[in-house]
Amino acid sequence: ESPEHREELLAQRRRARDLKGRDRLRTEIPGVQTLIERWMDDGCHLATHIARTLKLLELHGSTILTEAVQELIERAIHDPSALVVACDRRHRQPTKSPILPVELPDHIDDREVIPHRLETYDKNE
Repeated sequence: ESPEHREELLAQRRRARDLKGRDRLRTEIPGVQTLIERWMDDGCHLATHIARTLKLLELHGSTILTEAVQELIERAIHDPSALVVACDRRHRQPTKSPILPVELPDHIDDREVIPHRLETYDKNE
């Protein structure tokens, strides 16, 4: 086995994986092409940025990643770390659940709950 041949095969495999990742991002994340172009213009290691962005897609989903990409584009930044922060911030935002009325069955009286000290649950006391 020729070492040069092996290196060429590995390089082709990496390029193919990068292109598949780019295609997936382009399909699932509107606007991501703008970030990819900015990374290319900066001479960044594109495969690393694509891999990190794919990981963000897996972790946060397309909705959060799309919003984060749009934020970066609007702010005219393209740092991959800023993309991580934007996704994380959106992921941690509390969701607003609809307030549903609680209807108790007839056999349950509407009673007040009297709060008490939680320390009474400790085994040491």
